[in-house]
Amino acid sequence: MQLLDREVLPYYTLTAHVQDKENPKWECTSQVLITLTDVNDYTPRFVSTNYTVFVSEDSPVGSIIEVIKAVDFDKGINSEIKYSIIDSADGVFEINPENGLVQLCKSLDREHQAKHIVTIEASDHGNPPLSSTTTLQIIVVDVNDNPPVFTSRFYHAVVSESADVDSEVIQIKAVSLDEGVNAQIIYSIIAGNEEEKFNIKSNSDRITISHSLDFEITQVYQLTILATDLGTQPLSNHATVNITVLDTNDNAPEFSQSVYNVDVFENAHIGDIILQIIATDKDSGSNGKVSYRIIKGDDLSQFNIDPLSGQISIVKTLDREMIPSYELIVEGIDSGQPHLSEICSVFVNILDINDNPPVYLQPNYTAIIQVSKPVGWIVCQLVVSDLDIFPNADPFVFEVLYDDSGGLFQIEPNGMLKTAGHLRRDLFMMHIRVFDNGNVPLFSDSWISVKVVEESRYPPIPQPLNILVIAYQDQWLGGELGRIRVNDKDPYDSAIFGLATPLLSSLFTVDHHLGSISANDGLDAGKYHLNVSVSDGTFTTYIVVSIIVQALWDEMLHHSISIRLPGLTPENFIQVESRNLIKFMESVLLRNITVIGIQSVTLKKDLEVLLAIQGGVELSLINEIIESAGYKNATIVCNCQNEAICRQRISINPKKMISTSYNYTSLITPSFTHQMYCACTMGYAGELCEELMPSAECICPASQVCVPQQSPPWFLCLPSISSIACSDNMTCPTYITSSPTKISSEELFAICAGLLTVLFLVGIFIAYRRCQHETRVQNLGHQICTNKSNLMKSPKVNATQISNSYSGTTNPEVYAGIPLNNLDTLRICGSGGDIIENFPAKFNHNINKNNTSPIHKIINELRIKSEIILSSNNTETLPRN
Repeated sequence: MQLLDREVLPYYTLTAHVQDKENPKWECTSQVLITLTDVNDYTPRFVSTNYTVFVSEDSPVGSIIEVIKAVDFDKGINSEIKYSIIDSADGVFEINPENGLVQLCKSLDREHQAKHIVTIEASDHGNPPLSSTTTLQIIVVDVNDNPPVFTSRFYHAVVSESADVDSEVIQIKAVSLDEGVNAQIIYSIIAGNEEEKFNIKSNSDRITISHSLDFEITQVYQLTILATDLGTQPLSNHATVNITVLDTNDNAPEFSQSVYNVDVFENAHIGDIILQIIATDKDSGSNGKVSYRIIKGDDLSQFNIDPLSGQISIVKTLDREMIPSYELIVEGIDSGQPHLSEICSVFVNILDINDNPPVYLQPNYTAIIQVSKPVGWIVCQLVVSDLDIFPNADPFVFEVLYDDSGGLFQIEPNGMLKTAGHLRRDLFMMHIRVFDNGNVPLFSDSWISVKVVEESRYPPIPQPLNILVIAYQDQWLGGELGRIRVNDKDPYDSAIFGLATPLLSSLFTVDHHLGSISANDGLDAGKYHLNVSVSDGTFTTYIVVSIIVQALWDEMLHHSISIRLPGLTPENFIQVESRNLIKFMESVLLRNITVIGIQSVTLKKDLEVLLAIQGGVELSLINEIIESAGYKNATIVCNCQNEAICRQRISINPKKMISTSYNYTSLITPSFTHQMYCACTMGYAGELCEELMPSAECICPASQVCVPQQSPPWFLCLPSISSIACSDNMTCPTYITSSPTKISSEELFAICAGLLTVLFLVGIFIAYRRCQHETRVQNLGHQICTNKSNLMKSPKVNATQISNSYSGTTNPEVYAGIPLNNLDTLRICGSGGDIIENFPAKFNHNINKNNTSPIHKIINELRIKSEIILSSNNTETLPRN
């Protein structure tokens, strides 16, 4: 049995059935309708348990505040609701008992009470009646009904005329009983600030100085300050501020000139007054009394200034050669509190007197000259200097005091000693005196020893020089490439160098005395040959310097590795170790290796070598190879974790070139740095790959694969050649994530089968073409064979006459971009090419030159003979294999 609830089901419909027990056919049915009568069992329920309403404080009496609503699920009188206010609410509010309308009965004042809480009851008319309550919270909204009020109607402040701009003078205050924007106050100066000396920010209550004050102009200011609130209809009030300005020492002394200039001879006497300076002060009393002092420029204390009169005098001896001029900074300071001062500059120029004799660059001179030199030949140059200046220095006058050569030499006014007659082998001595140009000339003496020797008997022998320049990005910024060393059996010879290749003078220069070769900027990659002349005055020798400029591109850097070899110098590496080490590494790796950088590590006395390895190789393998070659490798390792790979990041500095020279080789390479780093495997990050990356699900489509990343989202989707999808749990397999171009074994087999098919078809085509070719050759067989027998009777290739234009020098001219003939010029009707083994190497080199070359042009007589034979029979020239 269940309890009845009219509010759930107000009536029931029943069907009654009766049947005769003896005669079942006798039966009857009847409908029974049961209607439930309501009882007061439901309490009125408010739509909201709590009501909150905002009411402006200026709302008129009778205004509707809120409508309270309650419901009752009973029926009839039991569902009728009456509303009432339980507490009195001080008579401010009332509620309509029928419809729950809450109205304002008295005026509101937020400043008196900002919030009202009223308890409202809803009861039905049942017997007994049921009821419930709710809370109505009434928040009074502020209106702008209170003007700002200053804490004082009058303010007074005292400020010094030396007060800084933006400094605070006084702080005022105004408040409002309102709230929110109605209580926010802005300030402004509406009177008394005609000179705009003061300022008050609108959102601040601080009066500050906007322009400098001056007591001598205005002593008192009376400002009117207006305070205004930010209400919709703003209210305002005002106050008066009296500001008294106090006098200070605000006028600094002023010099009659900011810069003074005075000339003083360096022999001036101690105590001489050289200048008087004067400064005035606009202030009065002690504030206008000025004293003087030198504050800078007199480090040796050679000057003094009278503190009262400003007279500057000399207190120590002056020397123009030690200090030619002075800049004295003089300060004039008053006696006010605080002190004010001003400075001026006094430039004292020291005039020269002739107090220093001329001085030879060398105390004595020694010269060597060959006996065959003609009259007027320069023996040596006497270099003379004088600490004095014009007119007490040059022009100098030379006088010969002693000469045992009998007039074989003479000295020019410029100090140049020349031959004046035919020389003989001997040793001569001369005593030379030089005078300066002063009113009372001063002088110095020097002795010259001249040794006359026999003329040169041997020509200078320059040493070979090969220069290799590694230019990053094919950009050479200019600089020295190397120096030519010269051997000369004559003990007193000096070499003079010159560039004998005028066409290259715009690219290269040769120092005449040092023999250094320099290249201008913008030198392109390639091979250059410089013809340099070396002369000792009698003989001239020429040498060809080979210069190779090799471009270094970023692609080479990507496959470069820096190794460090302890205890080696760059010269030792170039002379001995480089060839052995590189040869050994190439034999192991089966790759080409090029040295593109050499530099010393100063602190550890190690040698760093930068190697460009074709195709690249792992650093760990290089370390093993170097150690197996017997070298101690000091290359730093990374200590990578979790199977990460240690690698290098190479950086090039093309502005800093390093030159390494030894014997006949000069290598110029850019400086470089390398940074070790760890290349992490999938799923790891960090400097040493020690951090395990957060696990991430692969959300790539089926046609893409996951590539690991070291930052969120940790994986990157890239197109897949194999199109292998991720697994069902959306996690990429290892073989997919390891490479975006992974090929399965089935695909590899299919590719190989396709390649074999293509090769088979190409072979069939070649065989077909060869059969056609042999058929055509048979038609010419008897003619060609006859010519072949004649041809084979000709001399061997190694006996072929070399063209007169061929040069067999050790430095043949190099051609760039000339196509080779692939030795086809020697393959004539048989095995003519296999006799090239006995051919001179240089001749082979020139045979493969382009026949259009103007230099070293060689006529291939074998090829000419074959072409003549074939053309004479009007037959088709055989194609080259």
